[in-house]
Amino acid sequence: MTITLVGDTPIEPLLTARQVAAIVGVSPKRLYELGIPSVRISDRALRWRPATVATWIADRERGT
Repeated sequence: MTITLVGDTPIEPLLTARQVAAIVGVSPKRLYELGIPSVRISDRALRWRPATVATWIADRERGT
């Protein structure tokens, strides 16, 4: 699902910790330890951009 913002810039919905943990194959607790770049949306809530998660995974495939 893609949401369109001002200027027709496509923005994908942000992912929750559970969603990213399932994609990466780890527990939500371990996810926070991995340090995947995230977006802080409140004092207690983080979300992840799908493209950032995909890049993080690709970097590990290449051994970087």
